[in-house]
Amino acid sequence: MSRGHLFRSRSDTEVIVHAYEEYGLEMLKNLHGMFAFAIWDSRKQTLLIARDRLGIKPLYYTHKQGEWFGFASEIKALLEIGWISREVNLEALNSYLTFLWVPDH
Repeated sequence: MSRGHLFRSRSDTEVIVHAYEEYGLEMLKNLHGMFAFAIWDSRKQTLLIARDRLGIKPLYYTHKQGEWFGFASEIKALLEIGWISREVNLEALNSYLTFLWVPDH
């Protein structure tokens, strides 16, 4: 509170928001442990999405340039928004099993 931040809950999520207010992107250097979060900065009109360095907490996203963007900590949540086909892309599956990543198609 010495820097003027007023905490209204006991949530660790609130700490992340105040750290962003105080340090901006630099706050990511000081986060440790398992996390995944998104912060919409309405003043800058920017979206910050981050996850822990080891990827312990999953963060999945999908987008179509200029049309939509979605993210979640579980794939099943993304499937519920209806933007993603539930059909298996065999070419992508083959790339993943061969190279452990899927190149842009």
